[in-house]
Amino acid sequence: MSDFKFDGHKIDVDLIASITKMLDANGIPNVMWGPYVLERYGADLWIQDLTFVIPDPHIDRAREILLAANFPPCPEGDDCHLVQPICRLPHSYAHFILDARGPEPHDHNGKTGFWHPFRLELHKKSRLLWALPDIPLGAPAPDDPNYMLVTDDRLDEYNPISRTGRVPHTHYPVKMPTLPRYAESLAYGYLRERSPGGDQRNRRARFFLREMTYIGLYSKLEPADLEPRIQRFWALRYHPDGYHPLFRYSTALAAELRTANFFPQEEEEGEVQESASGKT
Repeated sequence: MSDFKFDGHKIDVDLIASITKMLDANGIPNVMWGPYVLERYGADLWIQDLTFVIPDPHIDRAREILLAANFPPCPEGDDCHLVQPICRLPHSYAHFILDARGPEPHDHNGKTGFWHPFRLELHKKSRLLWALPDIPLGAPAPDDPNYMLVTDDRLDEYNPISRTGRVPHTHYPVKMPTLPRYAESLAYGYLRERSPGGDQRNRRARFFLREMTYIGLYSKLEPADLEPRIQRFWALRYHPDGYHPLFRYSTALAAELRTANFFPQEEEEGEVQESASGKT
């Protein structure tokens, strides 16, 4: 078992490895997602948040373990911008504060919002990576087509200036999706959120579209490694006529996938941890 306790550690690879080790030691499969993963693919980003994807049956336990390890839950409760409908980011199952600094409360369409940029998020696998196989506990096989380590040789050599590429060393194996699977997950996230549902869902769809832009700009994705229907999607993403061909194809593909029950059943969004903050 891991005896790690959070005491304001610097947000770096050692903290990430310690969290991974703690989750693994408690039998909780986990994989990184978000900006930290995009950095490994070559995107020059400023890392503010750490995102872990957890299998749905394990996510309550993962939250309990992080609380027991002294990761402070968000104190803002319903006032946190991250849990309000106006937020375009995927809503996490729970999030924790890694650094108390944050922007001042603001008003948007009559809603007051506050959020901490330096945070740790837990997301259900059914919300972000439902199309991927089960997340392995511990290190995946070296040739696993779905998951890899952040130190994998398939990633570009580490750039100490931009801090992109494969991590030179971690004190414990940290997992991430392979580039083709991650690109597909973003495309499927876009298609899921693009389905009819009003302005809120369209705003979330634009988030996934933006994340795909980082891959197009910085990574060495081979379209041939994508699923055929996403190969077509990816080609239209950079169509000379702009976004209209992509939107037409996406509308048809999203309808086809929804008819085939490809998207997990929708559920009411909200964070369990709101009650842990003392607010309701």
